[in-house]
Amino acid sequence: MKVWTIAALCLVPGAAWGQTAAFKCAKPGTVVQYQDGSWTEWVNQEANYCRVNHKRRNEADPRLSDWYAPMASVSINSTIDRPWLDQVKPQAIWPLSVGKKLSGRYDGANNTGTSHGSWTFTFTVEKYERITTKAGTFDTFAITRTQEGIGRPFKEKWTQWYAPEPGVVVRYDYWNNQGRTNKGDAVAIKGR
Repeated sequence: MKVWTIAALCLVPGAAWGQTAAFKCAKPGTVVQYQDGSWTEWVNQEANYCRVNHKRRNEADPRLSDWYAPMASVSINSTIDRPWLDQVKPQAIWPLSVGKKLSGRYDGANNTGTSHGSWTFTFTVEKYERITTKAGTFDTFAITRTQEGIGRPFKEKWTQWYAPEPGVVVRYDYWNNQGRTNKGDAVAIKGR
């Protein structure tokens, strides 16, 4: 009886066991538009990152950035982002698999360069799930990044749903303890 129960559990449709995703950039020219008006255009793949143009919802001009993993992009003109990337190493989340977790500490300037401090970051591949947005239906990995200030009250939680096909983020949900929230879905994916 025990053998049949175990065998039946292994055959459950949609089970996430064994799902993995290797690092991948979307095809050059792919543009993902989000419901808040932001968008990302995939330019090309370099050694271990993707070059992207990203326009945030409240900014007039897009930023050219290097994308290493969900919630791990660094502006190519930033002197602050590179030390964060070197210390936290978020690109180590690849290959994605449910339950994979990495933590890192960053000591340096905040993202605006106005103060210095220390923060802990934890990236966790929470689950594998199929989701539907206006852009389509996708098999995704939900990846959460938490951040806490060391010796300061700042906390944030950011989740992105990464679809290995076509290699883009199709949903996001952001919260911090200072009252900022932002969530949205991909509404269109062009050029894939």
